[in-house]
Formats: sequence, structure tokens, C-alpha cells
Amino acid sequence: MDDDNISLETILNNCHVEYDEKDDAINNNKNEIIELYQIDGVFNENFAYLKLIGINNHRPVILIKEFSFKDKKCQIVSYFLSKIDLDNDMKMLGLLIYDKNKVVAAITLSFVPDIKNNMEEYISTNDTNPILGKYVYIFRCKNEKIGEVIGGYNKFIGKTESLYELIRLLSNKKLISLFD
Repeated sequence: MDDDNISLETILNNCHVEYDEKDDAINNNKNEIIELYQIDGVFNENFAYLKLIGINNHRPVILIKEFSFKDKKCQIVSYFLSKIDLDNDMKMLGLLIYDKNKVVAAITLSFVPDIKNNMEEYISTNDTNPILGKYVYIFRCKNEKIGEVIGGYNKFIGKTESLYELIRLLSNKKLISLFD
């Protein structure tokens, strides 16, 4: 690992870590080790890199920031992906909206690749296999299986701007009923 990267072990030991509820579907054998990946967007480009981050026996969700908005608890989180996630839109960041300590909705920044199969061929450790695609914000209520695209970009707007956009989307008209 080069000096520009932080090890997975360091992240897990120094951040508030929760585990995704889909873990049971991913890993029925809790002693089994799974590979973890993240999407690395490139500022002002229409591609990203799929990076192998490390291995673990769970797929963690990293809490970046927690705050309140109109009496609802909100959490901004960063996602790790497992191999089964590689065949879908790949989550990068999420804004989870809670009511009474349960997630009721989420806005997710996902990378949607132009190709949908053989994603394992694009796994990179040194930025050599770019994946063309776009970046979309998807809103989904807890009781809905499929979310709705409420924003997006053909080129990555950067890490900081992506976080700001998640927060700005809280005022989207489709979310107003959550805060009544």
C-alpha cells in the first residue's frame, strides 16, 4: 500500500463503523472473509476506478457525519462494496434519514457504469482500468424496493461537492413529506 492510502484496518479501528443489513445475504458464514471495494470518482471526468480496499468478515458502512434536520436524525455514510454489489449501481455515499431510530429513507450517490457485467475485470489498485459511467443521486423510502433518480452528473463533481449535494437534496420536493 502506498503512502497516499489509509489501510482498511486503520479505518475500521478509528471510525464509527456500522454493518449493512444486507451482510447476512452477502455472508451467511460470519467467519468467511469477503473482499471489499470502493468506487473512486475522478474529478470532472465521466469515469471511475473500482478499487480493492481490503478484506473483512463484514461489509462496513463508515459514518462520516451525523446531524439533525427538521427533528430527524440524519447520517452521511460512506459505503464499501462486496462482489455481489458489482453487478448493480455502485453506492459511494449515502444520506440516511431516521425516524424513531429507524432508517425511513435514504439518498444515495451511486456510480452507474455504462457496462453491467464482468466488473471484476475492472478492479484496480493503480488507476489503470477506468470504468465509463455517470453519477446519480437516488432517493428511496424504506418500504420501496426501487429508488427514484433525483439528480446526477455525467462527470464527477468532487468529493466535497458530492457531500454538499447530498445535503442540498434534503430540500427536494420529493422529500418534503418525510419532514411533515
